[in-house]
Amino acid sequence: MKKVLLSVLVVAVLAACSARKTESAAPAKAPVETVALDPALLTGKTLYETHCGGCHPLKKADGRTKEAWTSVVPRMVVKVNKKAGKEVLGEAEKTQILNYLHAVAKKS
Repeated sequence: MKKVLLSVLVVAVLAACSARKTESAAPAKAPVETVALDPALLTGKTLYETHCGGCHPLKKADGRTKEAWTSVVPRMVVKVNKKAGKEVLGEAEKTQILNYLHAVAKKS
């Protein structure tokens, strides 16, 4: 009886280990952060991460559409500048942030 119980236990452990190995072998979808970006977009990404993450947790760059980012970013730039008491992000920086977000935005 002990041999049968031990055999069942060994088979169950091996099956569990085998299932975990199969799950981890499946390729995962690459997050936006690991996608190769055009060097011109890296500045926008850096500005987004630096300034937009200063007041609240960053939203996923690919979590909104281009239209949504176009609506949100200008308002947030105003808030960043107001909080700083000076212009931290100008038109050029706003454009760089939008270019990055548009490049990785969720498709409509």
